[in-house]
Amino acid sequence: MPTSSASSPRSSACSTKTSARRAELEQLKVLVHPGHQSGGFATTRGYLYVSEQLVGIAKQNEG
Repeated sequence: MPTSSASSPRSSACSTKTSARRAELEQLKVLVHPGHQSGGFATTRGYLYVSEQLVGIAKQNEG
């Protein structure tokens, strides 16, 4: 009788997707901060909005 295991192809695919999303979010975080420092956002409020959105997405992905 087959049982569910962490090494199943489906769970490996989910784990790979989660890792890829986490890496993409980390890249965005790294890009947003220098963007703010160099004046890439018109206002501090715009920077804060983007930062809050990134944190919210990261929390959703972590479950």
